[in-house]
Amino acid sequence: MRLLVALFAVLGATVVSSLPAYETREPGKSCAVEGPKPVFDYEVKILIKGSSARAATLFKKPHFDGVNEGTDVTAIQTWYDSCQIFEGWYGGWDKAARSIVVEKGFKCVFFTNADCKGTPVLQLGDKKRFAVLGQLPKEADGTLRSAKCPKF
Repeated sequence: MRLLVALFAVLGATVVSSLPAYETREPGKSCAVEGPKPVFDYEVKILIKGSSARAATLFKKPHFDGVNEGTDVTAIQTWYDSCQIFEGWYGGWDKAARSIVVEKGFKCVFFTNADCKGTPVLQLGDKKRFAVLGQLPKEADGTLRSAKCPKF
């Protein structure tokens, strides 16, 4: 399936911290936004033909690159708020995620172990806005093995 990702800047965007910059994309241009936290100052529209029941979208490449559902990009579905183990998912998603978008109203907790136990390496989510990470932090980049994505 085709995946279209479009980022639109919201007026009055703010810098979330003074730490190293992560990059996000708008159609035709890039912009750097500082901070290790997800970017909340961008509205994200993800259109995947035939599916709208997602809590989060995982991408195998940084900056939301990829068009093939399953092999380049996959979803954590909304009806699963229990532990989702990436091992065995179609497309080989164990330790593969490089960028993430969490839908409005969901909080995803990501782990480097395959059972959602222990200390999470990454937590993303917001009640009213998309949480967007175009480049995962070093400790999470290519290391994620499981996640929980309950609604707020």
